[in-house]
Formats: sequence, structure tokens, C-alpha cells
Amino acid sequence: MTPVGVTRGDSPSSFLPHLKENPLSRTTGRVSRLSLLVALATTTVVMTAVAGNAVDRRGPVPNGHAHAGTTGGGGPMLAAAPGGYPIGGIDVSNHQGTIDWSRVAAAGARFAYAKATEGVYYTDPYFNANLHGAKDHGIYAGAYHFARPDTSSGRAQADYFLDRAQYINDGRTLAPMLDIEWPWNGSGSPYPCYGLSTGQMGSWIRDFVNRVRERTGRRTMIYTNVNWWTPCTGNDASFGENPLFIARYAASPGTLPAGWSTWTLWQYADAGSLP
Repeated sequence: MTPVGVTRGDSPSSFLPHLKENPLSRTTGRVSRLSLLVALATTTVVMTAVAGNAVDRRGPVPNGHAHAGTTGGGGPMLAAAPGGYPIGGIDVSNHQGTIDWSRVAAAGARFAYAKATEGVYYTDPYFNANLHGAKDHGIYAGAYHFARPDTSSGRAQADYFLDRAQYINDGRTLAPMLDIEWPWNGSGSPYPCYGLSTGQMGSWIRDFVNRVRERTGRRTMIYTNVNWWTPCTGNDASFGENPLFIARYAASPGTLPAGWSTWTLWQYADAGSLP
């Protein structure tokens, strides 16, 4: 497939700098069930999986993770990457336990997002190992924050996140990411929109992304699902300059939220095999 750049926000090259200059092996591996699978914008696809026994899965403490593609999200989960997307990546959290990043790299992953924080009360205990494990094996890596708009302000959560995300502008660290989706089961947060009005939700997200821009100079990658975004933000179209990580476990990314004409990452399944 001929690479096509995104039409809004930063180009894909700003999230995967010099990608073609540092190829990794493309060994296909059987995938354990992880929390995601993604695809790099109109140029690439990703999935959330690693080789069979690359993951030691221990019981996580209750907390959320990027898994918005199922709830109202589309058709059946795919077992393998859609055709035409040669670049794969993963997103991980404490829900995967200890990860063997050498096997992830050998299975073909080229980039990874790791959960860093949630609200202003939780830091993922596996984040440091995941971030540096990925980078140490030639994988472009970045941090994500699981939003809890019912517990504190967007600005406060952005500061909590950035104080722990280890973001540096080194050409190998991905843009900070906001995971904004349905509350996780057992969180106690009002479902589905955390008890906020559409206007309040838009303001909360804006406070978060503006604070990230103030502190890092980067636009925030926004991870969401159209079926959450539309009712909970009122289909707010004002965030289109931020790169979009669309979650939809189906054969295509489907309809995008208002304000975006293309996506940068697509989470197309939560299990499968790396291409």
C-alpha cells in the first residue's frame, strides 16, 4: 500500500521518526490476548499482541486500560492484521504482567504505548519496565493516561501523567496519549460519561490536551471510540488537530468522530498475530 499521510495534526513520521531507517525483524508470532491491536494511520496497521509465551500474566490491581473497541465498537474481533498495513505495534499495561520485549521485537512490533497513569492516584507499576524494555529493543515507545474525568480536572491529570510519563523529545518517544473511553467495570464512575455533561466533557479534554501542549510542545494522541465520543462529548469537532487513535474491533476503522477526517492509529482487535 502506498503510504498516505494524515491530513490533520502531526504527520505519522512525527510519531514514528526515521521508521524506515531502523527496520526490525518481521517474524510472525502467535499472539497472547493483550489489551489491544492498532494500526498506524493510513500508512500502517498495528495490533496488540506478542508471541505466545512472551507475557507473564499476573493478576492486575483494579484499573483501566485501552480496550474501547468492543463496547458498541463494531463487528467480530479479527485474529490477524487487516491486509495492506506493514507496520505493527502494541499497547500494554499492568494487565499483561511482565513482558519479554526481545520476543515482542522479534515478532515484528515496531512501536508500543504503555500505560503510565490513571486519574491522579495510580501509577502503573510496570510502566518503567515496559517503556525502557521497548526502547532497549529498538521499539519506538510512549506513555498513555487512562482518564477519570469524574475524579479531578483535566489539567491536574495531565500534570500527574506528565510528571511520570518520562516524555522526551528524542526522536524515539511517541506523543503523550490520552485514553478517554467508557469507565472500567468496578471503577465506581458514572456510566457512560462519568457524570459529566457534553460541555463539561469537552472542557475536561481540552484542559488535558492544552496542558500537555504547554509542557511538551506536542499535541496529545487521543484514543477513543466513536460510540463513546459522540454521546459523551456531543460529537465535539474541535479536537481534529490532535492525532486520533481510533478503537474499533472490526474489518475497518469505520466512521470517525467529528473533527477528524483520518486516523493515526487504529486499534482493530484485542488478540491476533503480528504480521
